[in-house]
Amino acid sequence: MSSILRSSVRMLFGCLAFAACASAQSQSAVDFVEDRHELAIGDTVSIEFPHRPDFNRDVVLRTDGRITLPLVGTIKAAGLAPEELEAEVRARYATLVYQPTAQGPAEKKYLINVDDVLDVRFRDVAALNATVQVRPDGRISLDLVKSVIAEGKTPEQLESELIQQYARFLQSPELVVVVRKYTSDLVSVDGRMVRPGLKNLEEPVVIVRSSSPRLVYVAGEVRAPGFQTYRPALTAVQAIIASGGFLATAAGGRVVLLRKTGVETPSAAFLDLNADLKGRGSNDVALRPFDIVVVPKSKIASIDQALDQYVYQLIPASRNVNFTFFYDLAGRRIP
Repeated sequence: MSSILRSSVRMLFGCLAFAACASAQSQSAVDFVEDRHELAIGDTVSIEFPHRPDFNRDVVLRTDGRITLPLVGTIKAAGLAPEELEAEVRARYATLVYQPTAQGPAEKKYLINVDDVLDVRFRDVAALNATVQVRPDGRISLDLVKSVIAEGKTPEQLESELIQQYARFLQSPELVVVVRKYTSDLVSVDGRMVRPGLKNLEEPVVIVRSSSPRLVYVAGEVRAPGFQTYRPALTAVQAIIASGGFLATAAGGRVVLLRKTGVETPSAAFLDLNADLKGRGSNDVALRPFDIVVVPKSKIASIDQALDQYVYQLIPASRNVNFTFFYDLAGRRIP
C-alpha cells in the first residue's frame, strides 16, 4: 500500500477521533467480542516516576496519536492499552540509564561530537598547540596534518591517531587531546549511548486522567445517521436500530464495518444483517470505539462509493482520503 493511502487512512480515523473530542466540548465468523481500553486522540495520561517527580508529565494524545516525553522524544500511543504504553515508556527510559552490572561498573567512554572544543597540546613543540572546534562535518583542522576526523572517537583514539600523523613530521611526538567544552552528556557503555548522570528513572507508571468520548459512526441508509456514544457490548445491529433502522433502500446484506485495528491498514468486513434485524440471524458483531458502520444503497457495490456518498457528508475533511481498497478481517483484499 502506498504512503499516500496509509496517510489517508490515518486521516479518516483521526477525523473520527477528533470529532469525539469536539463533542465533549458478510464476516459472521470474525470474532469482535474482545473489549479493552485503548488510548485515543484527546486522551490525557500522566507519566509518573516514583523516584523522580521532576520528570512527571501530563500529556494529551495529539491528533497524530503520539505523545512527546523528555529525553526519549515521540512515542506512538493511540491504539495502545495503558499497560502497553507503560511498557514502551519503561523500555525507552531504560536505554538511557546506566546501570552497573554485578561484575562492577563498565568502562564509560566519551565520544567527541560536532561543536565540541578540543585542546591539542604538545609536550615539546608549543608552536603546534591549538584549540579547535569540531566542524559540522566532524573534522578539525591542525597545522601540518591539516584536516582530521574527530567526531565519534574518544579523546584517546584521536590522540593516538594524531601521534601517528605527526610522526611524519616530528621525531617521537608527544601530545594530549583534552575536551575543553563538550556538547553531550552521553557516554558509550558496551556499545550503547547512556546518560550516567540519570538515576531513579526506573518503573514509570501510566495513569489515564481523562478519556475523550468513545464514539461509533453509523452512516448511509438509516433513518438518523450520525455519531453514537460507544458502550461496551454495543453491536452493529444495536447501533443501526439506535439510528432508526434500515430505510427501504438499504442493502442490509452488504453492511460495511470499517475498523482501525492498530495497524496502518484498517480492516473491513461485509455483514449480512437482514436476518439479524428481524431477530433471526447470527451475523451481528460487537463494535469497538471509533468503528464506522456504513449501510449502502442496494445499487452501491464498492466501499469507495459508500464512503463517498455517506461518510464524507459528515466528515468533509476526510474527502481527500483515497480508499483504494481494504483488507477484510480474514486477510482477503476487498476491491
